[in-house]
Amino acid sequence: MDIFSNEKKEAIGLLRFIYKRRKLLLGGILLGIGIGLAAYFILPDKFRSNGIIYPSNPYNREELISNPQFGYDIEAERLMQLLESRSMRDKVVKQFGLVDYYGIDTTKNGWREVLTVKYVGDVQFERSKYLSIVISAELKNPELAADIVNYIIEWVNEYRMQIYSGNINAELEYLKKRRDLQQKRFKAVRAKIYAVKDTNDVENIIENYLLKSAKDQYYDSDFINNVQMTEWLEDYKTQKHKFHEYDLAYQKALEVSKRPVLKDYVIDNAVPVHKPVFPSLIINVLLGAIGGFFVSFFIVWILGQWKQLRRTIDSQ
Repeated sequence: MDIFSNEKKEAIGLLRFIYKRRKLLLGGILLGIGIGLAAYFILPDKFRSNGIIYPSNPYNREELISNPQFGYDIEAERLMQLLESRSMRDKVVKQFGLVDYYGIDTTKNGWREVLTVKYVGDVQFERSKYLSIVISAELKNPELAADIVNYIIEWVNEYRMQIYSGNINAELEYLKKRRDLQQKRFKAVRAKIYAVKDTNDVENIIENYLLKSAKDQYYDSDFINNVQMTEWLEDYKTQKHKFHEYDLAYQKALEVSKRPVLKDYVIDNAVPVHKPVFPSLIINVLLGAIGGFFVSFFIVWILGQWKQLRRTIDSQ
């Protein structure tokens, strides 16, 4: 017993149906091809330009010259977030006047959503299996497509710096305030010491105190041997040591902040490509033929079912 007998019967029936109505189906296919060809000549050409960049690795800066490295997964993901951000999109739209390019009426509600859909469809970012980022733009003007890609490649570095600068400036401000406050503290202690014993150089008092503590030679005239002054001198040493520590931290942070943010490695800049990628003659013909076949098949099948239904009704 053939377990696939029903399936074979259905397949044979389908083939007979197609063969009996082959002229109608062929006409539908030809009509679909004609529509595909018409769309090919009517639709505007689009041109694609691509650029490739690699994120830098910020963790091996000391080896930037001797052992430069590309970034890894995390750097590639962060770069993708920057490229796909609304701020980046708004910057590109404004720089190249894409609202006018797309012919969007800004007086209508929802125009921003329409703009976003068109932009995302034309400007795309893809992370390759090699952890590089491929930036592509597909527009009606090949020069405009290349300019947009190259602008994004250049601007993303500036955009990253703008984001970093907020935290960097806040940290520098904190370190500077901490240093200045500590400087006031140790100067306040020094002022108290001056108020009790005026000398040409208050550091002589500190030095003599240290010499006395070390049982070394010191000057009796500049040495303080009362308990309160001893506490102040110890406090002065502590506060001044903290000041130097905080000042060093601030100076180091200030020096690091002056370093430029590492730029992405540019593998390929975009160049204008004058061969259109859309519409495609072959794809249009194939889609037209397939669409024409299925539409005509559906219409023929519906008509056949309708005739069969009418015969059934008439026979009753």
